[in-house]
Amino acid sequence: MKSSRLSTSNPTKAWILVDEGNSFLETQCLAVAEAMDIPAHLYRVSMDWYWKYIPLWLIPDIMAKVSVTQKPLTSLLPSFVVCGGEVGLILGANLRKKHHAFTVGFGPASSSFHKIILESHFQGEQKNKIHTLGPLHRIHPESLIKARQTFYRTIDHLPKPRVTLLIGREEGLDTLVNTLKFLHKKNPFSLMIYGDSLSNDAVKYLATALNNIPHFLWEGQGEDPYLGFLAHSNAIILNNASSLMLAEANSVGQPIFIYPSLPLTSFSQALIQRGSAALLLTDVSLFPQFILPPLQETQRVAQILKRAYEEQLL
Repeated sequence: MKSSRLSTSNPTKAWILVDEGNSFLETQCLAVAEAMDIPAHLYRVSMDWYWKYIPLWLIPDIMAKVSVTQKPLTSLLPSFVVCGGEVGLILGANLRKKHHAFTVGFGPASSSFHKIILESHFQGEQKNKIHTLGPLHRIHPESLIKARQTFYRTIDHLPKPRVTLLIGREEGLDTLVNTLKFLHKKNPFSLMIYGDSLSNDAVKYLATALNNIPHFLWEGQGEDPYLGFLAHSNAIILNNASSLMLAEANSVGQPIFIYPSLPLTSFSQALIQRGSAALLLTDVSLFPQFILPPLQETQRVAQILKRAYEEQLL
């Protein structure tokens, strides 16, 4: 991320505080800062377990109790903070109370936070809470255009239409393959398969089972084609193991089909109910003439936060 002055009324500093190892929340915190065009310092934080159970007002200098990976906390305290995770939220609450920073928290944050972002099955605002339909993500039209230009040579040999298949779990592969074969007979297509988590046996099985369908299978070696696959998609098929991946797929503006390897989440059900996704069945059309515009949750939340922060400065 950038580290120059902020574009939103130029606060002194912006921090992202997220628990070390929590890539899911880190992605969402970064997504907000990037959509607001705020150059922020990213800190992955942790602390000894016993500090988490002591009231903040009893800890004279909680910032000194924090472990930070990669780089130390700067001496210049922030005026804008995005927090995620248990430790990140504790630090955010401290910066809000003692240093009057404008704080944004993901998840069950303190009510004193200026804005709290909660993943939900509906969209809306409630006092200082922003409900989002699924998790926020970092994919935007410009990144897809760049990926399309970068990866076209990788999949240029595949005939159109092209279907991206994102495999997060190996359960249900037999049913998935049989459905794909049936759909391919009705309307031929090629497959771009993202299978970095597949076992060797699963890779061999797919290569044999799908030998009559033109495909390119990425199994985790070489440059990651994830964005390139999405950018070149005419349809996207994925399971419901990752809500973040499902939200990212919805940013592309192409038909989405879910083959459930787990019980449907409220997010999956909400997308199906609003017509933004469908279950992968043998009677579906992979290339319908009409689809809903992609979700713009990250941009919507960023605009709300910009307005709230600017009002705080008045």
